[in-house]
Amino acid sequence: MRVQIVASERHTAADATDKYTSWEFDGEPPSWLSKAIKEYESSTSEVEMRAINWKIVNASDRNYLLTFLTEDEFLSLNSIFGSVINGWKILAPAAERCLQTLAKLNNSQLQSIGRIVLIEGVRGAVKQTLHLVGNAMASEEPSLDDDDSDNDGKNATSVDLLKEEDCNHTDVCYIFNLLRYCCEMLDKGIPQRNNSERDIDIVIMAHIFSCLDNIIDKHYGEIVSRASRNRRTLAIGASKNAEGYHVDWLFTRHDLSKDSVWGREFSLCERAGSTVENRQKISSDTTKVQKTLRDMHQSLYDAITEAGNGALSKSVSNQTTKLLMPGFISSYFFVRILLVLYVGAGFYASLDLAEFDIPTTTKEIENILKVARIMLQIKKIMVSTVARFRKMKERATQEKFGGENVVIHGRQPEPVTPEKKKIVTSR
Repeated sequence: MRVQIVASERHTAADATDKYTSWEFDGEPPSWLSKAIKEYESSTSEVEMRAINWKIVNASDRNYLLTFLTEDEFLSLNSIFGSVINGWKILAPAAERCLQTLAKLNNSQLQSIGRIVLIEGVRGAVKQTLHLVGNAMASEEPSLDDDDSDNDGKNATSVDLLKEEDCNHTDVCYIFNLLRYCCEMLDKGIPQRNNSERDIDIVIMAHIFSCLDNIIDKHYGEIVSRASRNRRTLAIGASKNAEGYHVDWLFTRHDLSKDSVWGREFSLCERAGSTVENRQKISSDTTKVQKTLRDMHQSLYDAITEAGNGALSKSVSNQTTKLLMPGFISSYFFVRILLVLYVGAGFYASLDLAEFDIPTTTKEIENILKVARIMLQIKKIMVSTVARFRKMKERATQEKFGGENVVIHGRQPEPVTPEKKKIVTSR
């Protein structure tokens, strides 16, 4: 069943090409989506451009959404994220053991472990960690409340301890090396000095993103997103010299798009600045990241459709909602992760998935464990998205002459992004 959702006169310039949007999945569209479409059609203000102006429903903007959604509809919107990323927080057993074991150490002990990695490697750091934890456990006095009958005589505190052979696991190596580089950064007092965005990128961000090695290729340094450029050059009213967004980090796969300069785009990181004051810029940069992630998803879908000779089977098309697009916004030593996904009828949804503070003093060093945990969780999502894209494209190629394939229409041009008004100050 295909439901036609008729648009109003919201974007007069786009009416010729965007008169309606089709709901492409079985069943009726959710009520929150129908209301979001009406909100998109009726919002005309360019003073405060929201994600909804670009067909993105920001599930983290609760106060705004409740101006046109009911509480149940808001909860229904958020539930779609739980269904598509179910299990994303579950790490590999070795990584979970590592994080739980390191969490038993205090900041001083964590710092000593970080320094050992440089000298003795991960294996030596694992041995020392087990030694410190073992001593701490041996010195603990049994509590009168302990009841061995509840665990059949097994010591529950030792069940999740790191194993020496875990030093060979990729995620465990990542955790210990991230601890090492964090300690080196703190020993040099880098957070206390003046830093440029690139200083922070080189000193710590590169190591934070290293868990994505062998999954995606990384580029950084004000790179133009080709996915963003494609959308902006097609925009209604675009100039001949329309350019895509410049992003600080671009995460791609060269082998999945050899003809593209940077490869097939899957994610990005936008740096809002290198000082505490720049943290306020995160809000304004959020829409930029949401739009670019949306453009990247559309680019992936275009590539799959092209592989299917312009038509896709229902089984392949239904997978588009599972191509998850995580992205990063960073300012100073703070990082927020967004997740953008396709929900149907040309609309997307976005959620602030997680955030963390990178330690800036030795008193905060335990925070690096949270950083590692979240990044390994994001790694799982990235692995899933890359693998799903590859399988969808292969399936589309195999089924390109299928009799039941549905013709996929190209993306609809949208109005050009309004330029920010320049504020002129008098001297």
